[in-house]
Amino acid sequence: MKETPIIFNADMVRAILDGKKTQTRRIFKQAVGSSLSVDYEYPWATLSWLYGDGPGHEVYERTLKMQCPYGKIGDQLWVREAFSDLARMRERFASAIGRSVETITTSFEGDIAYRASLGSRADYLKWTPSIHMPRWASRITLEIIDIRVERLQDISEEDAIAEGVSANEFSPACYAFGSLWQFIYGVDNPQSWQANPWVWVIEFRRV
Repeated sequence: MKETPIIFNADMVRAILDGKKTQTRRIFKQAVGSSLSVDYEYPWATLSWLYGDGPGHEVYERTLKMQCPYGKIGDQLWVREAFSDLARMRERFASAIGRSVETITTSFEGDIAYRASLGSRADYLKWTPSIHMPRWASRITLEIIDIRVERLQDISEEDAIAEGVSANEFSPACYAFGSLWQFIYGVDNPQSWQANPWVWVIEFRRV
């Protein structure tokens, strides 16, 4: 069984903890040619390019198989999120003032604090970015139960809800998911949603 780290922002961490998020979509980073199919027996995406004209106007095809970088069904993902190492913070503070760490108390319980769980109190701590979270600090492990590849905008209303967003009386969940996607990926690519890229669709359950 393979374990792979995966980053989620605070809102999505809360959605996972609340049982509202059971899917994630990640951009398929390989350039896609004229067609793409998926072997559902094993999570490979088969990319096909049609290119060139030979002397008899033949069309040549090149294929490439790619395995999902996040693993296969049955593998696990451990979640990276913003955190604070309280134990280390107490040790540094005790050393700075010349006291034993046992005499240092704070209003925060435990040895690790997670930004997603602190609400307004999060402003009182210095946070380590999620990308730097080590395995031992992770509190959430997910098991992959399905993998497929599809166009981003092909998401269904049901799947948008499984992404951890909600519909309201003014707009469906698909609209909310589009806004979430732009919030996450729009900084680097303002046209990310409009580009309608191929994405890995990973379904999971918490273990």
